[in-house]
Amino acid sequence: MTIDEAVRKQEIAIKNILYLLKKQGKKIGDLEISIGVAKGYISRCKYGSKQRISFLTMLMAADYVETPLQDLVSEDFVKELELEEIQRQIEELKRLKEKLLREE
Repeated sequence: MTIDEAVRKQEIAIKNILYLLKKQGKKIGDLEISIGVAKGYISRCKYGSKQRISFLTMLMAADYVETPLQDLVSEDFVKELELEEIQRQIEELKRLKEKLLREE
C-alpha cells in the first residue's frame, strides 16, 4: 500500500466515524474522552491535515461506533448514503411520471 492509499483510507475512516457519530447521536468530544485522546484530536486529523490518526485510535473509534475497522476504511458510508438517496429520488420520480401519465 502506498502512502497516498493509506492517507486516503484514513480520510475515509475519519469521514465514516464522523458520519456514524452523527447518525448515532454521539458527539466527537465524547468519543475523544472515551478513547482517551486529547480534545480536538480527531478534528485535527480530518480534512487533509498533516496530523494522522493512529491505528490504535482508529481501532478504538471503530469499537465506539460499533463498526468493524475494515468497514470503516474500505467503504465510504457517506457516498453510499448519497447514492441510496439518489436512487430513492429516481424511484419517486418514476412513480410521479406514471401517475401523471395515467391522469392524461
